Amino acid sequence: MSERVERFVTLYNQLNRENLATLAQIYSDSIEFRDPLHRIVGLNALHEYFSAMYENTQSVQFTLNDSTDAGDKAFIYWQMRFSHKRLRRGQPIVVEGHSQLYFAGDKVCYHRDYFDVGSMLYEHLPLLGCVVRKLKARVAQ
Repeated sequence: MSERVERFVTLYNQLNRENLATLAQIYSDSIEFRDPLHRIVGLNALHEYFSAMYENTQSVQFTLNDSTDAGDKAFIYWQMRFSHKRLRRGQPIVVEGHSQLYFAGDKVCYHRDYFDVGSMLYEHLPLLGCVVRKLKARVAQ
């Protein structure tokens, strides 16, 4: 794993609502961040996004499974374990995913996360969760 990817993962595992200013150590001012639910442009907007996320999240921990670093791009395969007070009564939820990172120098200028929104969110909502789980089971047959 390259030094910049290691620095990225280390910082992510240390993030909390008290130290969000450290995002500037790994992200460029013009960062574009995407995941299945959001598109955020700019470091200030990303800071606001993380601040809102940590408002309801009790804990977040990433485990790095694998990474590939080639030139100005890196791909990180991870497992996220988090607890949210409104999902599963605060019990931990585990989600597999990966991130595509583009670097400009030492900082990430583009970050895109790929993960199953159903296993992260929809399966844990009252009523909708039951429907999503049944639908996934039916499709898997």
